[in-house]
Order: sequence, then structure tokens, then C-alpha cells
Amino acid sequence: MKLMVYSHDGFGLGNIRRMLAICTHLLDSIPKLSILVVSGSPMLHSFRIPKRLDYIKLPCLNRAPSGEISVKYLETEVNETVKLRSELILSAIANFKPDIFLVDKKPYGIRNELKEAIKYLKIKLPETSLILLLRDILDHPDVTIPEWQKHSYYEAIQKFYDRVLVVGNPEIFDIRQEYQLPPRVAEKVQFCGYIRKQLGRKSPNLIRSELRLNPEEQLVLVTPGGGEDGYRLIDTYLSSLVLLPASHKLRSLIICGPEMPLEHQAALKLKAAVYPQVQIDEFTDDLMSYIAAADAVVAMGGYNTTCEILSVGKPAVVSCRTFNLQ
Repeated sequence: MKLMVYSHDGFGLGNIRRMLAICTHLLDSIPKLSILVVSGSPMLHSFRIPKRLDYIKLPCLNRAPSGEISVKYLETEVNETVKLRSELILSAIANFKPDIFLVDKKPYGIRNELKEAIKYLKIKLPETSLILLLRDILDHPDVTIPEWQKHSYYEAIQKFYDRVLVVGNPEIFDIRQEYQLPPRVAEKVQFCGYIRKQLGRKSPNLIRSELRLNPEEQLVLVTPGGGEDGYRLIDTYLSSLVLLPASHKLRSLIICGPEMPLEHQAALKLKAAVYPQVQIDEFTDDLMSYIAAADAVVAMGGYNTTCEILSVGKPAVVSCRTFNLQ
């Protein structure tokens, strides 16, 4: 069986981390499954890739807080880059011939880059199942509903998709009601529950030993996810340290995230330099090991990090993003 996965990854690490977790579970559960991921994530190569999974890297796009799409690295126009991405995806489908095409979040892809691929599948590979994957909360209904109407997503799901998988729980947030899904779309929805994360590759004792923590010291992990919008969270945390008593036994590990601008990282490292009990790193592909080793977590409230915190039951302070996530 061949599964092809589309993850547009216009912002942060959330989508690709979630997709890799799902793919790893599927590979562990289904013998002889092969998975091809097409993704625009600039960090995909930094994650541990399981056997029977490979990927095609698309040119990076970036989504600003305003929702505007731009080209992240190449000195090319957005339309030109989207066309290139679209043709790469179509070529991959034509050659890989997947049994299932799993699409993350946007039924037509970012800037409609999947339209030609979907047409090709329906005409040339009609036996291929199209499945849409959604986290339960995309944005406030007042934002999501007009966005989906504007881009004809309801019609796309009804016409092209066989199933909509939601990694969430309807008792907490029922997208069928909250996003006013038409009956023929709502009947395709299947709730899969939240993604419980497995423990990382290192034990908590090993992590604490590597960080040279004394037995009486407590560890706070600070993570803003990908980090592109994480400066304020970390800066606020560092400002709070002055309130601690001089005799405190608190150590802080701050992981800025690979998407944080270098000038922001430099400013935070300069501010943290006066606190010998603070360590700042840029990235880890094994965040779960550090969450499990921490006594408490301060985090940006992305889907993945929240699920990871809940999976190991750690006390946490979770900060919400304030801009449009659509």
C-alpha cells in the first residue's frame, strides 16, 4: 500500500510534526506500507525519518500574521513559486500512484496548489482515496467559516474527498457544529481523538544528567514551538526571573525554535547571560524527552505541544497566539 501525504507548512513546525507522528503510527501498524511526504517545511530534514517513509521537499512559503503568503527563501514571485510547487506535487502523484492521498488542513492546498493534482487523481487514478486531516480547532468560527466559504472548501470536501479525519474530540470541540458543516460534509467526518505522544528517545534521568542538574534542582522547560512568533513569550519569562528569591533551586532550559529570527535569538541570549541557571538552545528533534524530564513547562499553545504536555501530565503555563491562525 502506498500513502502520499501533503503538508503545506507555511508557518512553524506544527503541521509537519503532527504529520510525522501520524505517519510513524501508521508505519508501526500497517506492514508493507510506504509513505511519501511532500512538504514545504524547512526543518523536515532535521527530524528522525522512520523506515518506509521518504519525502519531497517543496520550495518554502511563509505566512505572515496577517495571513499574507510570501516566498521564504527564493527570490521569486509567489505565483511562480506556487506553480512550481503545484507541478512538483502533480509529478509526484503521477509517478508514485498512491492508494491514498492524505491532505493536511486545506482541501485545495495553500494558494490552491492542489487543484490540478486533485483533478488528475479523479480522472487518472479514480481508485485513490482522498482524505482530509484537520486538527479540531482551526480558528474562531467567525474567521474559519468565511474563509472556507471564500475558498469553496465545503464544496471541495463534498465533491472530492472520501473522508475527513479530525484529531480531536467532539465533546470538546465539534467542528461539524462550530464550523457549520453542510450535512453531506458533516457525514464524512470521523473523530480520531487527540494525538497521544510516545515518550522520547532519552529517559528523564539521562536528560537531567546531560543538563547537569543537581537532585534538588527543578527544571522549567520553555518552548514557543517553531519560534517565529516566540520572542515575546521567552522575553517575558526571562523578565520574570528577577522575582525569584536569591536562594531558589530553579533551572531553565529555553528552546527558541529554528524559525525564530537570529536577531531575536541574539537579544534573548544577551538578556539570559546574567542568569547562570538559564540555558538557551535553538532546536531539538526530541522535544518529548525534555518535556518528560521537566518539572514544569512554559509553552506556546500549539496543538502538538499541548498534546505532549498532557501525554506526560506536566504542570504548564500555556500562552495563546493572538493572530489569525488560518
